[in-house]
Order: sequence, then structure tokens, then C-alpha cells
Amino acid sequence: EEKDDFGYYWMDNKNPDPKVDYNWISVANVGTELEIYDNYYGYDDIILPSWTFPLYGMEYDTIYVSSRGLIWFEDMQPTSSYSNYPDSNEPNPSLAVCLGYPYTTYTQYGGVHYLTGTDSIGKFVAREWNSNYYGMTYEAILWETGLIKFQYNNLGSNSGYSNGQYMSVGMEDETASTSLIYSNYGLGNLNNGLAIEISTESTTIANFELLDGAGEYNHTAFAELDFYEYSFSQQVLDHNQIP
Repeated sequence: EEKDDFGYYWMDNKNPDPKVDYNWISVANVGTELEIYDNYYGYDDIILPSWTFPLYGMEYDTIYVSSRGLIWFEDMQPTSSYSNYPDSNEPNPSLAVCLGYPYTTYTQYGGVHYLTGTDSIGKFVAREWNSNYYGMTYEAILWETGLIKFQYNNLGSNSGYSNGQYMSVGMEDETASTSLIYSNYGLGNLNNGLAIEISTESTTIANFELLDGAGEYNHTAFAELDFYEYSFSQQVLDHNQIP
């Protein structure tokens, strides 16, 4: 996808290549449940332990999570619409993981859980919205490096929601003047097993195919694809072609 004005771009695990990996983290089984009671604008906070999360040039040590699939980073009461994204109304900046009508709270449905840890990328916090009003289960993982990952385990069976038709997925800055949108209300391009990574940095690619570009001496040729930059861990040689 094209970069937004700050330099963020997304990459998913759909064909064609390149694409990222889907690697579900079962946060609800081992994590801490957030005490979100209000099913409309209810939210709770997560204070990050000893690290901050960078977003649009700012650093944040607290993450606010709503019952309806929205994340933000300043202590403010949501007033934005869940059917209109990006939205200059509070809260901003924000991440729309699966923003829409279906909700899950501390006392209703599967709730929202979080887990902190460290992996090969760095320190992270993962949040899972578990089996909401329409049986949807999805999650967001944020790393200290600024990498963002959304994953969709089960989008339920309700018509209009099972493909994300009435959901918004993306991110916006503190004024909503800069945004990156993967899916918006009415598009319906989500599916079970979907993974989306958002970053300004290089991204690990699960699959990459070089096609015959009919280059000089019949060797495979390819052009740089906009802002993507590729590196290879192996050099392939063919005595009939230039490596």
C-alpha cells in the first residue's frame, strides 16, 4: 500500500507476494482481562512497563482500549463515530483494529485481555477482543520498535460483519489529517486468518517470488517496488546467467 504522509504503510498476508505471516497469540487464555463495563464508549488503560510506544513522532507510555476495537494514547472520552473513520473527533491519535458496532466487555461476552512480553522483535503488548456481540475474535500487537500488527482469528457468521463490511481498520494521527486505511465501512475485505502489519520500517516477508523479467543475458530482472527495500540471505548462482 502507498505510504501515508508520515511514512506508514501496511502489508498483509493475502496473495500476491510479498506478504507477512499470520501468527495468532492466544491472549485470552493467559492474559489479564481489562475492566471495561460500558458497551458503547467503555474503555480501560494499560500502562506499559518500562518502555514507550512510538506513533506519529510521539512516545506513549499508556494505551487505552475500547470495547469496540479502538485503541488510543491520550486519556480522553471517545466521541467519534464507529462508522466514520478517520474522524477528527476524540480520541486521536488512534488505531482502528476492528472498529464497529460489535462490542465485548468485562461482564458481557468474551471480554478484552492483554499480555506483555518480549520476543525477537522486542518488548510488546498484545490485546485480544474475544468473542464479541457477533462472535468476532481479533487482536492487536504493538512493539516498542513501533511495529503494529492486527490479526483476525474469527470474524463470526453474522451477515455484514463476517467479512468486515461494517468495520473500519486503519490508523490516524492526532488531528486525523494523516491516516492510513486498510478497510473502511462498507468495503468488506476482511477474512478469518488475516494478518496486517503497519510500519515505517522494513518488514519481514513470508514469501517472495522473482519472475523472469527477460533481462540482459536472460537473467531474472526486477524493479524496486516503490518504498519496499529487499535484502537476500543467500546468493543464487547459475552458470548460464549473471547472479
